[in-house]
This record gives sequence, C-alpha cells and structure tokens, in this order.
Amino acid sequence: MNFVRSIQAGSVVVDIESGIDVERLRALGGRRKLLNRHQWVIGTEGDVELAGLLAALRDLGVAFAGGQGWPPSAQFERLRDAGLIDGPYLEVVWRGPEQPQTVRHE
Repeated sequence: MNFVRSIQAGSVVVDIESGIDVERLRALGGRRKLLNRHQWVIGTEGDVELAGLLAALRDLGVAFAGGQGWPPSAQFERLRDAGLIDGPYLEVVWRGPEQPQTVRHE
C-alpha cells in the first residue's frame, strides 16, 4: 500500500510499495530514505505548498494514514476545510498487522 505516513516540520514521509512512477516522486522533490528504501521524504514550506503536494500525491493514488493524534488524513482535512485543496482522498487505517482498511472521503 502506498500512503503518506507522516507530515512534520516541513517534510512529508511517504511509504511506497509498488505501482508509483518514482520519477514522478522525484519531480515532486522526493528522495529515498537511506535506511528504508520504501520510504520517500519530500520537503515543503507552508500550507499552500503542502496542499499542492498532498493533492499531487492523492492524484498519484497515494492514501493518507489515519489514526490517533494529528495524522496525515486529519491534515488533509484541515487544508481542505481551509479551501487550499479540494476533492476526495483515501484514508488508510490498520485493523491489525498487515490488515489495512481504506476509506474514501468525498
């Protein structure tokens, strides 16, 4: 499953398992993590840039992690409520190990 794992202090961490053109991730400013080749880090500055990045990731079919605290799905919702991004997105939550469940939010 391809999903945004975290959004913190100007960087977005994306887990990519398959089906994504890595050149498109590079074009968004992504670089692979050294110790985890399935994770990509993309830098952002400010809400407008973050909204554009999240929309581009969503358009690539990347989901947004849900759960406790301030997960990426909640940050997507915040930017959508602020009018900086629009459209549906997929939220992913885990019901157990290797048991992701996706929910489409319109």
